[in-house]
Amino acid sequence: MQLGAVKGREHDPHQPDEQGFIPGVFNYCDRWCEKCGFVRQCRVGAIDVDDISEDNEEVASEKVEGYEDRLKRMMDDMPGREGTDDEDDDPIPDLSNMDLSLSPEEEEEYERKEEEVTQKLDEHALTNLGTTYMDMVSEWLEEHHDGFVALGIDLHKRTNLRMVPLSPELLVLAEALDEVVWFHTMVPVKTNRAMRGKIEDPHMMEEFGMDPMQSDHNGTAKLVLLMLQRCNITWETITDLEPRLADGVVPMQELLRRHEVLMREEFPDAMRFVRPGFDAPGR
Repeated sequence: MQLGAVKGREHDPHQPDEQGFIPGVFNYCDRWCEKCGFVRQCRVGAIDVDDISEDNEEVASEKVEGYEDRLKRMMDDMPGREGTDDEDDDPIPDLSNMDLSLSPEEEEEYERKEEEVTQKLDEHALTNLGTTYMDMVSEWLEEHHDGFVALGIDLHKRTNLRMVPLSPELLVLAEALDEVVWFHTMVPVKTNRAMRGKIEDPHMMEEFGMDPMQSDHNGTAKLVLLMLQRCNITWETITDLEPRLADGVVPMQELLRRHEVLMREEFPDAMRFVRPGFDAPGR
C-alpha cells in the first residue's frame, strides 16, 4: 500500500500536484535544500531558495504541514470520502474554527502525559546516543578547527564567506566536513522526533484506517538510518584523506554503529516506509 493510502484506495505518492510540487516531499528529508534534487518540486525548498515568484502568495505562504492540516488530510482520505463535491457527502469539518482550549483537568492530564513522554525519551538509549554523538563531534570539530583552517578549509563558511582555492583532495575533504557539521545536530533531533512519535501515538494510522507502515515515526526513523549510513561513509572519506585523524574518529564511528543497530531494533519496519519523491521507482 502506498503512502497515505486507505484500504481499498491507492495513489502515487511521487506524483506532483497541479503546481508541480510533490506533496509532503519535505517531511522526510535532511533539510539540505542546496544539495537536494527535489528543491524545485518542494514547496518548502522552493521558498527557502527563493525559487517562487513574488505574486504567488498561495505557495509562498505554505508552511510545513501542521497537526490540524495532517488530520484534515487524513479525514479527506478516509473511505467514503471520494467525490467530496457530492451533496450526500458529509462536509469536512473546519478544524480552524474548533475550540481547542483545554479545561484545567485536560491541561493537567496533557502535562502529565507530556512529562511521561519526556521522561521516556530522556531515559532511552537512542536519545543518549544521539546527544553523545553530537557532543563528541562538536568537541572534535573544535579541536581540529585551526588545523583545517591552516589547510584552507573554513568550517563556518556559511557565516564567513571566504573563497580559498583548494586542491581536488581538499575539496573532497571540505565537502565531507560540511556533512559532518550538517548531520551531527540533525541525527539527535530526528531521532528524538521518531521516538516521540512512536511513544505518543503508535496506533494513530490504524485508527484512521491508513497503512501503519507509513506512520510518521517510521518515515522519520528511515531518514535517521539513511543519515547514519551517510555519516559513516563521510568519516571513512575523512580518514582516507587524513589518516592521522583515524584514531580520533573511531569512537564516533562506534556510536553511529550502535545507533543504527538500536534504530533497526526499535523501528523494524522503517526501511519499508515510502518517502514521496525520494523512494520513487528507479531512483
